[in-house]
Amino acid sequence: MDVTTKARRLCVLFAAAALILSWVLPASAADPADNEATALAELRTILKVPRPKNREEAMKTYGALLPKLDALADKYPKTTTGARALVLVIRLGMQLGETEKALAATGRFLKRYPDHSEVAGVEFLVAMLKYQLRDYETAKKLLTAHLNKHPDFRGKRQVQALLDKMKLIGSEAKDFTTKDLAGNTVKLSGLRGKIVLLDFFAGWCAPCVVEIPNLIKLYDKYHAQGFEIVGISLDRTAQEAKDYVKKDGLTWTVTWEEPGYWNNPVAKLYGIRSIPSMYLLDKQGKVLHTGLRGEALAKTLADLFPEKEK
Repeated sequence: MDVTTKARRLCVLFAAAALILSWVLPASAADPADNEATALAELRTILKVPRPKNREEAMKTYGALLPKLDALADKYPKTTTGARALVLVIRLGMQLGETEKALAATGRFLKRYPDHSEVAGVEFLVAMLKYQLRDYETAKKLLTAHLNKHPDFRGKRQVQALLDKMKLIGSEAKDFTTKDLAGNTVKLSGLRGKIVLLDFFAGWCAPCVVEIPNLIKLYDKYHAQGFEIVGISLDRTAQEAKDYVKKDGLTWTVTWEEPGYWNNPVAKLYGIRSIPSMYLLDKQGKVLHTGLRGEALAKTLADLFPEKEK
């Protein structure tokens, strides 16, 4: 692999984190007494971090930003920069799997800035965090209330999509037949009797790639007990999918189907609009959970395979 290709893949891997760190809230009037300029200078200093060389460095580097951003938000609570830092804590926490920290930050934001232009966005993030914590009933109530309270919210389609996804819980997963990367037929219903994780992902998706080490550990731990992963690749070409699987050493079933990308037939069947998207199925093929990642997925599998826990 040439240097250019390596660099491009590293850029893809950390694109989500870079977007988070460059995200800027709309400007609002600042109180000079609250040192807006000083707060902004401190924020810029915090965000000046070296680009990580691998996933482990990324988790360590960006994880170290959370307490610094948290402290800055509390130090300058009446500034635009303080609000900006708090939203960075929320978004970065979500990406790193620090769900409880992110949720706590949403509460502080909504209490401090009840009239801020980003209130609707933060309230949506609260619902997403509840969803990640598997508190589906609360998430449903929050999302339904959000649609009524913020009818002009720019992310309205995302709100509805998340509600639709939660409606699948308890229902039978849509069956499909596709091909793996070796050309073998893969039929979802043929995996009945096993706990199955459907993982819609792509090598160009930074959050997807960051989650892979966790999936490898869980697959190695529970596969012998009946845990299967079926990866549905949304890479643009079959070769891109093969290259990524080889690079990261994925050993479970990975599928790819023409015409690829967002037009992957299985992705369209499930109405996939963003990735990673995950569906955990029980042994009868019914949807147990959707969207589980990181520690939440690990805890759920530990409950499903208790004999492995000592």
